[in-house]
Amino acid sequence: MTSRNWRAPLALFFGCLAFSGLGERSARAEPYFRRLDDMKRVPDGRHSHARILVDDNGQPQVLPAPPPDGFGPADLASAYHLPKSGGNGLLITTILGGTHYKNAEADLAKYRDAYGLPPCTKANGCFIQVDGKGGTDFASDGGCDNDIGETALDLDMLSAGCPDCKIMVVEPNGTSDGDAIKTAIGKGAVAISISWGYGENGVSQSDDKAWTHPGIAIFVATGDSGYFSPQQELSYPATSLGVVAVAGTKLKRSNSARGWDEVAWDGGGSGCSKSFDKPSWQTDTGCSKRSVADMSAISDNVAMYCSDSSGGGWMTAGGTSASAPYSAGMMTRLGVANGHFDPAWVWQNKQKFFDITSGSNGNCSGALKYLCNAGVGYDGPTGNGTPNGDLIAGDTSGGGSGGSGGAGGNAAGGAAGTNTGGANNAGAGFGGTNFGGANFGGAGGLNAGGANSAGFSGSGAIFGGGGAAGSAGASASGGQAGSGHAGSSNAGAEANPMSGSDNSGCSCSTPRRSSPSSALLVLGALGLVLAGVRRVRNGRRAR
Repeated sequence: MTSRNWRAPLALFFGCLAFSGLGERSARAEPYFRRLDDMKRVPDGRHSHARILVDDNGQPQVLPAPPPDGFGPADLASAYHLPKSGGNGLLITTILGGTHYKNAEADLAKYRDAYGLPPCTKANGCFIQVDGKGGTDFASDGGCDNDIGETALDLDMLSAGCPDCKIMVVEPNGTSDGDAIKTAIGKGAVAISISWGYGENGVSQSDDKAWTHPGIAIFVATGDSGYFSPQQELSYPATSLGVVAVAGTKLKRSNSARGWDEVAWDGGGSGCSKSFDKPSWQTDTGCSKRSVADMSAISDNVAMYCSDSSGGGWMTAGGTSASAPYSAGMMTRLGVANGHFDPAWVWQNKQKFFDITSGSNGNCSGALKYLCNAGVGYDGPTGNGTPNGDLIAGDTSGGGSGGSGGAGGNAAGGAAGTNTGGANNAGAGFGGTNFGGANFGGAGGLNAGGANSAGFSGSGAIFGGGGAAGSAGASASGGQAGSGHAGSSNAGAEANPMSGSDNSGCSCSTPRRSSPSSALLVLGALGLVLAGVRRVRNGRRAR
């Protein structure tokens, strides 16, 4: 073997050894989430927007006790400044089920008991489980790795959002969406959560009537595939004119005035509809049709309990399948969803929301740049923000009775004008230092818009995102601008592989690459030197 010939195989050996080690470490460095769709497609063909924390083999991580890192009801109530009680006796509902959730009542009891929530059973009239016609003609039993896992998450998040509410699950079993919704309303539901979707192509304005029910608050998950470009179809029914489209966020405790930092989740669906006209209550100007989202809530790292014939237990979950039901419960608890709701309320009362100004869920530019980048005021990834219970609690206007949302919104807005202009929203708490300055501005170039949020978490960026992290700290009410830096870093952006036009792409959070050991680096470097490689090109795909 000549001196030149032995170098190539030796280099290949050392290089493969080093980088296979890197791959193994990255796969085990941080647990990751998979969409239920990626494990087993929901039987009726719709796409679940739930994600489950899985192990190295891609299977759900099941624990005997609530996950220590998963947010529970008390955590979320603290984050959104919710009152201790509210919504007592009101009925909130989730509609989902190609199969039957046989253990729904028992699993819900496990969740509620673990977090000290009052019992919610069929016997005490709190829990209701019916088919699409209001009876008990259920489909065959399902498993936690498909749509009953979705339903379990919905029921737990409804409970967390409104512990005092009654809860119902409607399992259609062949019934149309419209009939299932009518069944829920007929039984007294004031709020409905929808955690699934399908492409909006082929859905007409006339078909959309099934989702428009004056007075009833319908919260729909926007999907887990990030930003949808103008060439892609958004997830329906999130684009319906009769619903509130709910995207997702990530929470972390902090020393801010609020007590929490919140950024846009990079998987939450957003974009500009191709099929549905812009409702009169939407005020953004870049999208000429219906914009998504309207609001947002937690969609990452929440606790859930699910069991089926093969076992089950505690899991960590996320996705907009968490944010939609939590919003339905939370807004009922706050008195907004009370039978007199109108989707316009969210836009007419945007000053009562925490303005989320950091994070990105994809790549967009020009007039539509706000549809994939969180910023001051309305944006696609977080809508008008997340509910601030301190400012909303007790507001029973719901946007007006019987559609007269303008008057209801204005009355509530008058009182809120003086409150939101102060420290709570526009000053040090959110508009100033904490979100526009050091926490999400200066250091936020890395923490919010860079590697942690936009890189390696499904957005398609390779070594950092392009999100402008805290470039302006001012809130809509006049907070002082922060001095944050843009989170551009070593961007090697590529197309989002999770944004398929059928809304079924994997929305898993790709494991973050850990720092390699010095021994592995030495081996890799030796291999490259022996091969005569003079320089290494940047741009390896992060998977």
